[in-house]
Amino acid sequence: MSSGFRFYGFFLAEGWRRFAKKKLRFEYIIEVKIVWDGRPLMLRGLIDSGNQLVDPLTKTPVMVVEQEKAKAVLPEELLGCLSSPMMLASPPERWVHRLRLIPYRAVGSGPQMMAAVKPDRIMLRYENEWLEVAQGLVALSADPLSTDGEYDCIVHPKMVQAGRKLTAS
Repeated sequence: MSSGFRFYGFFLAEGWRRFAKKKLRFEYIIEVKIVWDGRPLMLRGLIDSGNQLVDPLTKTPVMVVEQEKAKAVLPEELLGCLSSPMMLASPPERWVHRLRLIPYRAVGSGPQMMAAVKPDRIMLRYENEWLEVAQGLVALSADPLSTDGEYDCIVHPKMVQAGRKLTAS
């Protein structure tokens, strides 16, 4: 009988350890690195449990970045067409395969669409480890995301949860 209790106790302890490992710290500021065409963009991101934006077709999580910050790495011709989803009818040819329209609803308004761009790479520094996000999109916001400038992007929590630890090379 006592070996049964020990087994049960071990099972509970092991389950708790796994749960604690998977638990994500929300409302947490992290370093974010996004790469488009070999051009890296370093940002500070807020992991926000309220960000549930996904591409409705592929269920790919979407991070929101201030468009002003993306100007440093994205071409002006692309940014011009992203400023309005209606202008997506004529994006630069080499970016067409990377563009998506993401439906969303803001508090106090009806359904809207936000343009998103697929980056070459997304990396997140979470709890002193770099994680690579295999699938993710980046939507651009014309408005500042943080009133005090504490962060430049809003990170989808699934990006952190699904991120693969990068090893030193």
